[in-house]
Amino acid sequence: MVNRKASRSASAGMSLKPEYRQDILNSIAPIDHQLWFEAHTENYLVDGGPRLEFLMDVRQHHAISLHGVGASIGNASLPDKEYFRLLKNLVDMVEPTLISEHFAWSRWSGNYFSELLPIPLNLNSLRIMSESIDRYQNAIGRTLLIENPANYVLFDNELSEPEFLTMLLEKTGANLLIDVNNLVVSAKNIEVDLDHYLQSIPIERVKEIHIAGHFIDSAIHPPLTIDGHSTNVDEQVWRLLETVLSLAGPTPVLVERDDSLPPFGELLAETQRAQLLIDAASNKHSNAIAQ
Repeated sequence: MVNRKASRSASAGMSLKPEYRQDILNSIAPIDHQLWFEAHTENYLVDGGPRLEFLMDVRQHHAISLHGVGASIGNASLPDKEYFRLLKNLVDMVEPTLISEHFAWSRWSGNYFSELLPIPLNLNSLRIMSESIDRYQNAIGRTLLIENPANYVLFDNELSEPEFLTMLLEKTGANLLIDVNNLVVSAKNIEVDLDHYLQSIPIERVKEIHIAGHFIDSAIHPPLTIDGHSTNVDEQVWRLLETVLSLAGPTPVLVERDDSLPPFGELLAETQRAQLLIDAASNKHSNAIAQ
């Protein structure tokens, strides 16, 4: 297994995609062993087979994080016992450095919707989501990270998103995954004040950061900014990442890419750019402590 005692306080990672299988396995030696990979949890909830074999081959050389996309922790319809059995087996086998889930729901009355649907920000939702996170954490024996959503419509909520997240973390002991691209998407679509948002969340609970690309869907009126994960990381996202790192300190950063996959070297270059920003934040943090 990879040595967890890294020389850096945090490092950058990238999405683990089967399309990059040979690139990763054929070039393990030249790739910095600080590089880590994020696997989508549901793709590996199996008892064996080539996908799991690939994941464990990568795990021999690099740390892995697990990122769930279908547990639907935003409502009371959590997956059944078989899901949690497979999930616990996966966690025990992979020993992921981080485990995260989306701030969303996708199941209702036995039906599954292939979308990350928005949660009403009210006290009833807070109760339901807190109970769901408690059940999830108890099932795997690990602390969960909750990712802030990308927002497309402004709802009349009882609580602001930072208020809701803060109360949720206090109730469950969970931590935060800040998706910087989601923040930029929300700012463009519903005019979220990013400075106020970052000042309002418990920044010390941020344990992972995501960055990705987005695009404009002009077929919708008014046009919407879509969290597509299909383009290079936008320069506004890079600038906001630097801000988040300055506030949170050196934190693991993932470069997400799920569609229109570029050559492996192009994604690796973005990961290396993220590492430079993490190292700069680490140096700044160390200097501040020294003073």
